[in-house]
Amino acid sequence: MKILITSGGTEEPLDGVRYITNFSTGRTGAGLAEYLTALGNDVMLLHGYHAVLPPHIQNGTIETLRYRTFSDLDAQLQRTLESDRDITAVIHLAAVSDYTPETFETPDGKIFPAGGQGKISSSAKTMIVHFRRNYKILSKIRGYAQGRAIILTGFKLTNTSDPNEKIAAIQKILQDKTCDLLVHNDLNEIGKASDDLHHTAAIYSANGDPLSLTQTKQQLFEQLYTHICHLHRRFYP
Repeated sequence: MKILITSGGTEEPLDGVRYITNFSTGRTGAGLAEYLTALGNDVMLLHGYHAVLPPHIQNGTIETLRYRTFSDLDAQLQRTLESDRDITAVIHLAAVSDYTPETFETPDGKIFPAGGQGKISSSAKTMIVHFRRNYKILSKIRGYAQGRAIILTGFKLTNTSDPNEKIAAIQKILQDKTCDLLVHNDLNEIGKASDDLHHTAAIYSANGDPLSLTQTKQQLFEQLYTHICHLHRRFYP
């Protein structure tokens, strides 16, 4: 298979020297790219600007593209899926900002755009930042493939100990019938170390049926690939 993986986090600029981002390191995406490549798949990694990269990038085994902002990631996904018709699976692992800074408002009511090349003055004691809501890139990916059958895997990270909140977050994504597979994990169940320990994840079908529960990243890679292969045989008999 030729598999496109997105990893890392978006960076939304406030000005020419500051940006808003998230906690994503890209480590899981890098490990997954390495694992899938070792099994003989053709992997393309679309990664965040500061994301962890797999070692085999050094010898050209894994093709890479880099994004920075929400708009950058979205445009590169669209361009890649439209132009490369050999891609049959997309694993959308990137942590994408739900909001992008749009304008700043100073205490005296002056408003100016965010994302400029200069540096915001620190003279004001307070500053109001206005954000615009971004759409969900996951919902656009099939359209970018222009009608081709692709196996689409989404990821959902939660940060709650309430099981009902976790279920609601999962169902919210699956109700759009966008994904073939959905991987859910919670920040409280991911180990702090950089190894494969304590990384609990659950894999769901498009209908919301639980398929696998994994405890390490290696188990996640193995189980996810098993389910993708099963769908690939069905989509491409």
